[in-house]
Amino acid sequence: MVDVVRMMKFWLLAGLMAAGAAWGQSGSLSRYALQQIVDRVDQAIVERDVKGIGSLLTPRAEISIIVPTPNGKRRMKMSKAQYISALEQSWAVANDYRYARSGLEFELNGDAAVIRSVVTEAMVVNGRQISLSTREETYVQVIDGRAMIVGVRGEPIKNRPPESN
Repeated sequence: MVDVVRMMKFWLLAGLMAAGAAWGQSGSLSRYALQQIVDRVDQAIVERDVKGIGSLLTPRAEISIIVPTPNGKRRMKMSKAQYISALEQSWAVANDYRYARSGLEFELNGDAAVIRSVVTEAMVVNGRQISLSTREETYVQVIDGRAMIVGVRGEPIKNRPPESN
């Protein structure tokens, strides 16, 4: 059970693929602004910058992940505070962390957008190698003139090490 909890935390870590201080034009988002958001998230993840990740989420952001259990799949939901706490705990025990993103797609709709990608991570936790890939959808909205993450959904797709960092 402890390994499942640790893996859930890392799936959620990968789930943060978009948000931030990128401004849209006339209250709408652009592909360029979304790419800047993705770049900020990737940088914060590589640097293990919990405050940077937190600044990209709305106070009411909801992060959810499908978690495989012995009794089938289960959706686990976390608030912003729960997610930040999980990141801190996860990053405290992870070594040799590798992270890569592929298949990046943007779906724009005025002041809202969905960013889709596959995030692959690998790390060593307590001497044990863990690798996983997650299909993610990150929901971004312009709130008070600022592009922010309002939600992240992730589902693990397979276990494999990242190809690059």
